[in-house]
Amino acid sequence: MSIMNLAQAILITSCIIMIAGVVFIVMWGINASQPFLAQNILVANEIIKPGESKTSTDIVTITGPLMYVVIKSDPSNVPLSAVVKDPHGSVMSLSTFSQDLVANFKPLMSGKYGLVLTNHGTSDVKTNIILGYLPLFGDNEKPNYNALGGIFTGALLLVVGIFGFVAGIVIVIKGLSPQLEEKILNSSKKQVRRIVESFKLHSKFEV
Repeated sequence: MSIMNLAQAILITSCIIMIAGVVFIVMWGINASQPFLAQNILVANEIIKPGESKTSTDIVTITGPLMYVVIKSDPSNVPLSAVVKDPHGSVMSLSTFSQDLVANFKPLMSGKYGLVLTNHGTSDVKTNIILGYLPLFGDNEKPNYNALGGIFTGALLLVVGIFGFVAGIVIVIKGLSPQLEEKILNSSKKQVRRIVESFKLHSKFEV
């Protein structure tokens, strides 16, 4: 196989690998984010006074994936409790905390779910709340390795394809270098020959 044929094969293979990488990223990204895009996600900021409870609600339309409750509180030493109830009032998640909270529950029915946040301390507390499906998390607050694995595989294929494409271009340039040098040399010889012939012709007319 000649150098140019090798370079062509590398370029074609690299393009195929890059396309496969893009397809992997798109497919796994859509698969991971589909529940996230299909239903609402609650984002709220609340200031809760001592002994006060506040309720936030979210509409659940997909019952398969885990739902997450993420709460950041300030100051972090105030005791709080977070209770998630389904549309029938049954408790789906109960957490007591005094710092940031990450908890999950699996909705068994679609409908309106309520998050009741209670301040058990003696001072006001500011909370930032997220209630909904988070595609990058799986069971037990662990990363969703299935989605992340597919996306990382696609990214790896894309990187490998790019490196292969660059290598193919380098081989093409190196393969063309001797031909370019030969063309430049032949062109230079022709120019010199023409100059010499022109000089000889000019000298002949002078004589």
